[in-house]
Amino acid sequence: MPPNHNQRRAESAMVDRDTDTVGQGALIEFAAVAEWIEAATSRLAKIALLSQYFAQLQDDPLYYAVHYFAGQGFPQRERRLAPIGELTLVTALSGLSGIEPAKLNAHLKRLGDLAEVAALVLVRQSEPILTLEDVAIGLEQLAKTQGRRKLSWVIRLLEPATSVEAKYLTRLLPSGKRIGRSANVTVWIGGRRGSSSTNDLDDASLKEMVEQAEKIARLSPVDREYMPTLGRQEYKPTPGYVAATADLALETRAKAIADIISECEKNRVIGAGFHSARAQAGASATKNGNFEFERSTNVSLSMTARTPDGTSSGYFLRSHYDIARLDTKRIASEAIRKAREGVNARTVEPGQYTVVLEPQAVADLVGNLGFMFNARSAEEGRSVLSAPGGKTRLGEKMFDEKINIYSDPWHPELPGSQSAQGGIPAQKMYLVRNGVVENLIYNRFWAKQKERQPTPGPVNTILESSSRPATLEEMIRSTERGILVSRFWYIRSTDPRTASSTGLTRDGVWLIEKGKIAYPIGNLRFNQSMTQMLGPENVEMIGTPERVGSSEGGGAGASLLPALKIKVFNFTSRSEAV
Repeated sequence: MPPNHNQRRAESAMVDRDTDTVGQGALIEFAAVAEWIEAATSRLAKIALLSQYFAQLQDDPLYYAVHYFAGQGFPQRERRLAPIGELTLVTALSGLSGIEPAKLNAHLKRLGDLAEVAALVLVRQSEPILTLEDVAIGLEQLAKTQGRRKLSWVIRLLEPATSVEAKYLTRLLPSGKRIGRSANVTVWIGGRRGSSSTNDLDDASLKEMVEQAEKIARLSPVDREYMPTLGRQEYKPTPGYVAATADLALETRAKAIADIISECEKNRVIGAGFHSARAQAGASATKNGNFEFERSTNVSLSMTARTPDGTSSGYFLRSHYDIARLDTKRIASEAIRKAREGVNARTVEPGQYTVVLEPQAVADLVGNLGFMFNARSAEEGRSVLSAPGGKTRLGEKMFDEKINIYSDPWHPELPGSQSAQGGIPAQKMYLVRNGVVENLIYNRFWAKQKERQPTPGPVNTILESSSRPATLEEMIRSTERGILVSRFWYIRSTDPRTASSTGLTRDGVWLIEKGKIAYPIGNLRFNQSMTQMLGPENVEMIGTPERVGSSEGGGAGASLLPALKIKVFNFTSRSEAV
């Protein structure tokens, strides 16, 4: 069982510690072992170091050390956290070091790890006095404390710490931000390929990575599809990076989540979800002189609301590269509304129905449709775009005439990557225009085989109508009898040659009768060809595209997709799941 600490010990332990009483469980020993483990290059060496260290500890110090090496301030079963915003940590480091926050943030961008910044700026000449028990006391108080008082406890923990102690203390104080750096290399030796990667970027680790790739290449068979690396290319940057998203503080997200929790309580539903923000940057270089660098941001919120009796649920997800464009209030209100309006669901028989698909449902089904247009698969007879005799359906009207599908790297709502497959500079390109298949995607190898130019794309998927967009309300009003679907899940491909998939509705399904929502219904399983769904005369109405990602992707990616009214959609069985 975890040790208990009273308030008196919490107030005094880290200010009155006698250096002679540190003994077993000194934080400096923990930090030293952590440094050795970080420097060790083999898994066995790391295990040996841990085993030797743990063997020296007993009782409480061993209990603490095990959890701290697992990156846990508390046992997982306790479900306790001591969350510290990055701003709080930077403020504490600034106060203790006398260095301005702006300079600390510059160090953070250079080093990529706030713990490394702490080790750099907190240089102590005094003897180490902290113990693992001191850390436990501090974390316990942080878990209980709210608001500005957290800062005083962070300072109390870090003030007596040596440089290396400060490094590992900072890693135990979760700021909500994780920074990772990695490198990878691919080498070719006589047409043989070898790749290796590492997240240790010191000179020795990078050298070892290259040597490992070379070793793999020498052992590999000749790659019959080898292509020389690209020479210099010209890339046009895309506008997918916003500093405010990259620097989003934990406190900002916490405020949005607190408002959502309040709305859930007010509406008597149970809410759960994920609010995540990501910034990434990457660079690549080739032996033949090409170099590329780009960065991007993404912030998303997904939320599920469920009634207390568990009989109804609602879901909503949106993401954006600009935090200012993420409407967290709308996401919460839509999820809550769907849960409240889905109670007392009735049963309907499966079969063919007219459906109105909200943008989320469309994203779940066809969010990656733009990446289906692979020329090689089509020409080898493995695709829905294949035609008899090794031909393809390029130029055919496979889709409804209102359908346009294209990729645009510089779309202001959905910036894509500046480089397409194989590092080829991206371009705006249509895959389907007015229902007609206009382009197939050739990679460099297959283009050479077919004596064609490689295709620069796609890097995102945008589906638009050739006619006036319709609203969701107009789609419902025009439906005599049909089904409104919020989202799909557990979607799996069943036959790539017909672009067929199966899956289930979830988190909000309603029957439409005589142009109005009649009542909620239970979930249904579907089996449907996506090209037949979007085929000629089957798409009755198309809405205005929205930025939306698949629910199984959790907001990591997005497309621009509209609501759709589909004339015939195949439901094959009922599902008991909520």
